[in-house]
Amino acid sequence: MRSVLFSVATFSWLLACGSSSSEPQAVPAVPGAQVSAEPVVETPPASNQKPVEKPVEPTGAPATVTPASAFPTVVSSGGNVVAAPKVMPIYFDGYALRAELDRFHQSYATSTHWLGAVGEYGVGAMTLRPSVTRTDAATSSVTDDQIKGWLQANLGEGKLLGVPDADTAYVLYYPARSTISLQGSESCSSFGGYHSELATSDGNKVGYAVIPTCDQDSLYTASDHEMVEWATDRFPYTAQAYANLTPEFAAFGLIGGAEISDICTFLERTQAQALGSREIGYIPEDLGFRVQRHFSNKASQAGHFPCAPNYDQTFLVGVPQLSASTSLGRGGKTSYMSIRGGAGEIKIKIHSDKAVAQPWRIFAQGLSFGGATARMKISLDKTRVLPGDEVTLTVSNSKETQAGILLVTSAPDGSAAHSWPILAFAQ
Repeated sequence: MRSVLFSVATFSWLLACGSSSSEPQAVPAVPGAQVSAEPVVETPPASNQKPVEKPVEPTGAPATVTPASAFPTVVSSGGNVVAAPKVMPIYFDGYALRAELDRFHQSYATSTHWLGAVGEYGVGAMTLRPSVTRTDAATSSVTDDQIKGWLQANLGEGKLLGVPDADTAYVLYYPARSTISLQGSESCSSFGGYHSELATSDGNKVGYAVIPTCDQDSLYTASDHEMVEWATDRFPYTAQAYANLTPEFAAFGLIGGAEISDICTFLERTQAQALGSREIGYIPEDLGFRVQRHFSNKASQAGHFPCAPNYDQTFLVGVPQLSASTSLGRGGKTSYMSIRGGAGEIKIKIHSDKAVAQPWRIFAQGLSFGGATARMKISLDKTRVLPGDEVTLTVSNSKETQAGILLVTSAPDGSAAHSWPILAFAQ
């Protein structure tokens, strides 16, 4: 997450940084989604007859071939990525988790996960710089402006952090007793970390990341999240790099954030919640700590789950067929579902990158821009789908002028779930 909290067309229940350890408002539980029921009626045989066993018909379907244009892509706004990234961890004296974080950083810098996440964007191998111990005491509350001031005062020849280096991420870890304020939001309740930029006394710029200690389990995921975003979007205010999706897929970025870590925090979080879990990401064998996956254009354009690396489950997802589009001031037009007179209808095509033996479940949840369940009825004409199927999604009795619809598919064995956000605007 860059230190920008989206305020336009953003759902508050997913507004916080993707690396947050606590979900500000959980995605509504999947079983409560509004779907049309498909009743199954079984007629018992007469008492003097043996049950007639119907032949079992195959229910599987092969993988689909879907054009790359159907899937989102992250694009650069022209800023440079960090080709030779360096990371300097900064701790307060006596920080309880320093030894564990040092071990994490040492493994992280050489892990296959790092280049697997950022290599396709032109980011190179990481160099870990020696960690630094702050001489001041951690306060119970601190603002981002105060953090910037401390960094500016300690960057320079002969100072604690040395000569400013634009290729170094200065990563500040705050203890659990410190609450960080950022643009009116507070750490661990609204965000779990952020990265930003500042101007040094010599007029140059450096990037930095701030990681609060919300809980130990999320600490490494938050660190990974911000370091990847820093490397692919070093100066998010003055020279954005990979910080936006192609305009037609703005729904993904507007809901969860458009940097490559934010998008996958949203996708992995909704996936986990659909499967009844709170854990996102994975634990690479050569790292030993839980980290998240990050958006991959290569995976997305190939029709795979776009969060990489190391995802090998089936990617079966409903792709909305949206014909309406509008400008949201992001350099192009975004696609949306049109609602007229409180009603609307679109087709959903089911894509899968692997053959599927049994139907998956599909359901949809409406969400208002205020964070509550949208005041609309949503129905699907199918609740079980296979690759290649077409589903009709119908909205009726809508009282919303603008809302979102979260479309979710889940495997029958609970091994995977995937989501696709849809913007809906009244005409």
